[in-house]
Amino acid sequence: MSNNLLTKKDAKSLIKKYASQGYFNVGDAANYCGVSRSTFDKWRKDGIITPRIVCGVVRYARADLDRMMSNDEMV
Repeated sequence: MSNNLLTKKDAKSLIKKYASQGYFNVGDAANYCGVSRSTFDKWRKDGIITPRIVCGVVRYARADLDRMMSNDEMV
């Protein structure tokens, strides 16, 4: 029987792959941006940064963070 759901092992492997390709959890994303977790959460709530869902887990792409931080309005 074919199942489209990932096994726990496959999901962990995929998350590790995304992490190595520049995807962060919220704490690491806040650190990468040099702000507190509460500031980062406010940015997300205000729509300044949008998370991506990887295997049902919230992640933030390094490219998105870099683009946001290079935006003159953020400085």
